[in-house]
Amino acid sequence: MEGGQAVFDFLKKKKPERPAPSALWEETDGNRFVTALSARVAEKCAYGDDLTALSPAERVFYLTQTCEEEVNNGGFDQLFFNAGFDLRELPGAFRAIGAPRTGDICVRALAALGGEVPEDLEARREVLASREGEALTAALGACDEAFLRYEEDLAALNAAYVRA
Repeated sequence: MEGGQAVFDFLKKKKPERPAPSALWEETDGNRFVTALSARVAEKCAYGDDLTALSPAERVFYLTQTCEEEVNNGGFDQLFFNAGFDLRELPGAFRAIGAPRTGDICVRALAALGGEVPEDLEARREVLASREGEALTAALGACDEAFLRYEEDLAALNAAYVRA
């Protein structure tokens, strides 16, 4: 079993220590700052299970970051299927950080659901299943393409928003 033992050697390695929260604010690279802060905020709200734990600014940050991560990973369809928060908050969250065009893209993506966007995740999944088809796929695909053009620097806007 010596060969199999080597496979699990990574478990013996000490995990790198996370920098203190105060060190996070000293980060000068905007992308690293936003990535590190995103992890802290997600942890604070139990990865979206307890958004009440967040301040209003943290909530805006969490919503915009979660949207960006999900859309980058699988598009608006994935965001709509996975997000456990009220998606109708997204346009306002993007406008709050200074990204009105991205907020408008979110409005179009939400409109593709036909005006029915339940906050409850299971109810939203039922709506998504009932609306599945070429028209929804095309509409969300157009929104994905628009979002992924990154006409607004979301990392820089989020960094500026939370540092303000």
